[in-house]
Amino acid sequence: MPVFVSRRHQRGHSIGNVLGGLVRRFLGRRGLDFLKQNRGAAISNLIHVAKDVSSGKKVKESLKTRVLEGIKQSSSFS
Repeated sequence: MPVFVSRRHQRGHSIGNVLGGLVRRFLGRRGLDFLKQNRGAAISNLIHVAKDVSSGKKVKESLKTRVLEGIKQSSSFS
């Protein structure tokens, strides 16, 4: 009787693929392009958010303040 045997390791379906799909869904293609262009600033802001949360600040409040700071910084460079 034939039995299906799959590969030991899947390729192309890692966490980056999942996160990219979520970003595309919520931000759209333009949002994804913006994040790619401003990758350093986005990572820096996420680190600041993580520090805020670890010090007891709520995630939503921290995201609001850090995103606004990031927008102000990116608009001052343009």
